[in-house]
Amino acid sequence: MPATPVAVAIFLLVAFPGIVLELLRLRARPGRAESIFTETSRILVGGIALSTVTLLVLGALRSLPGSPLPDPRAILIDRMYVPNHLWATGFGTVLFLTLAGTLALLHFQLSPRHGLPGAIEHESAWVTVFARFAQRAHTENAETLRGKRIVTQVQVDLEDGSGYIGTRESFSSDTALDNRELVLTAPLHRVTSDGEQLPFDSGWNRVIIAQDRIRAIRVRFTTEEAEGDTPPRRAPVAEVLSERVRRLVATPGRTACLLAVQVALPAAIAWAR
Repeated sequence: MPATPVAVAIFLLVAFPGIVLELLRLRARPGRAESIFTETSRILVGGIALSTVTLLVLGALRSLPGSPLPDPRAILIDRMYVPNHLWATGFGTVLFLTLAGTLALLHFQLSPRHGLPGAIEHESAWVTVFARFAQRAHTENAETLRGKRIVTQVQVDLEDGSGYIGTRESFSSDTALDNRELVLTAPLHRVTSDGEQLPFDSGWNRVIIAQDRIRAIRVRFTTEEAEGDTPPRRAPVAEVLSERVRRLVATPGRTACLLAVQVALPAAIAWAR
């Protein structure tokens, strides 16, 4: 096989667990200022160490009779080996990545983090108020709110002294202030600098307000009857999958069990053959 693609692929595979470990570390210790050399060295050292352990495990599995894993020597020597053994090569690559990633997570969970009890996630105040508060209120008052839905009424004060009043339709969840926008929908009112509230014409459906124009936001949660038998909004698929994966590896014990399953899978295939 050509030397350059192979070298790039090997580098990426070796660096992958180090990158995973560094991303986990950054979530637990956000904002820590370090040089590029320090971060790169940590990625390479961690990647080499975890990749070595992963290769030792895969080497032991490869030695089993009937192993589904590819022959690494043939991959480097025979340029037709990968096309002729595509499924085995793909399975071996995926197994390496999952094993290395799980090992990185387990190492992160078991290593001390200087007194930090857990991961820290950045979240804007908009997400906290518009999403978390409303969700908490709905959960805590599920019986009382049966057949109703929570409506977020917002009054936005702008830098020029004017403002808008309306129902919050959507908002940007970005933590960066420059990327945020707030969308209000009917009933809409415009507030003059003198405090007078003027209703919008019926042709207006929504107002989009950029963060850099906003001076303050006032929020009030109210309820209204749900329309017919409309089912509750389902969470996005990515959010559901993320939450399930988080629960699956919530503790070092669960992560170790997942690692054992990953090791047992090719061993079971080899035994079945």
